[in-house]
Amino acid sequence: MAGDWIKMQTATPDKPEVMQIARAIGVTQEAAFGHLFRVWSWADQQSLNGHALNVTENDLDVIARHAGVATAMREVGWLGGENGHLSIPNFDRHNGESSKKRALASDRKRTQRSRQRRDTSVTREEKRREDKKEKKGRGRGPTEPFTPKESTRAWAEKRGFAITWDASLEYFNNYRAANGKSYVDLDQAFENALSADWGDLRKKSGARNIGGTVQSAPPCAHCTKPITGGHTKMSIGKVCDKCRAEYMDGKWK
Repeated sequence: MAGDWIKMQTATPDKPEVMQIARAIGVTQEAAFGHLFRVWSWADQQSLNGHALNVTENDLDVIARHAGVATAMREVGWLGGENGHLSIPNFDRHNGESSKKRALASDRKRTQRSRQRRDTSVTREEKRREDKKEKKGRGRGPTEPFTPKESTRAWAEKRGFAITWDASLEYFNNYRAANGKSYVDLDQAFENALSADWGDLRKKSGARNIGGTVQSAPPCAHCTKPITGGHTKMSIGKVCDKCRAEYMDGKWK
């Protein structure tokens, strides 16, 4: 009458009363719980609160599918009344229409609280991500191509860094655009990039540092390749170490 389900506590199968009933009717706890479940389910269908059950104890045994269940229930205090007018004490605490409504309302509240906590957690996580993005992006300026000052060019030429000026400037601007980098002083940042030879552009061009100043590498008088390492001055001019070694081995004159 009160619905097609009943409320059951997870601890019920292990309650002392269930153990006592199992011993009384000579079955396992699991079997005893199953017999009791049939009685409680029937009572929930036939009454609003588990009272005024117009049956006898023998009828309950038939409903439970085992003899002696009703007697055992009475012994543990789970059955009251007289034959023809039986009752299940405190049945409406867990079952019956009003109890089920309370249980459903409680479940809805728990679900709502859980959803609210989850939403709050998600909101906080999103806020942390946004704060992190904001912090990461704070201070970023535009990444439009940068044009150095004339003084920066003069500095670079004095140090010999202007050998790869155009390629270094393109590399610097591409790096800023790709990484969203911004600097308080772009000219100073570009000077640092030139000094550190970002992209190894001077190294790849064959330039070398002599006395703290970058100079274009002179060609080898024999192989004509830029001399980027040691060299020896010979009658034909400056010769790289590799060509000199080959000369000593008689591979060329």
